[in-house]
Amino acid sequence: WIPSNPPEDMINTTSSGQNLHWPSFPVRYVLNAVGAPGVPGSLDAVRAAFQTWAQAPGTRISFTDGGLTGQTTAGNDRTNLVIWRNSNLDPDKFTDRTLAITTTWFRPNSGEIVDADIEFNSANFAFKNCDTLPACDTARSSRDADLLNTAVHEVGQGAHLIAHAGE
Repeated sequence: WIPSNPPEDMINTTSSGQNLHWPSFPVRYVLNAVGAPGVPGSLDAVRAAFQTWAQAPGTRISFTDGGLTGQTTAGNDRTNLVIWRNSNLDPDKFTDRTLAITTTWFRPNSGEIVDADIEFNSANFAFKNCDTLPACDTARSSRDADLLNTAVHEVGQGAHLIAHAGE
């Protein structure tokens, strides 16, 4: 298995030229039950991000909500996990400017994605549910982040529907 950690080394094809892809649909994901610290509706916001991509014109991907988990460790375990990192950030993945990261594991010979985990950096950012909080319309700190917008971006990367500009 080869991990792909965007954005620095976003991989869209294998070394033999195979496109990364999910072998079947729907793609099952699970959410850490804690959600974003202090953010009511954070789990629903992440679910909405998955649905945004599933309903996007021209995509054929679909997702299924696998429910809640107490799992807190991202890794190649064939569980597509969404978690919030409140402390002990891995310096190889996170800087103080990294909102979130999606790590994808795939089979190098076929390009089949076997796992994609999303980790939100809630140690350095205060995520807000901007669909329900008027605070997003007022003066914000540089450490405030729109949860839904960030989640849509990360789900798109995990699904390999988007890449960072210039890649």
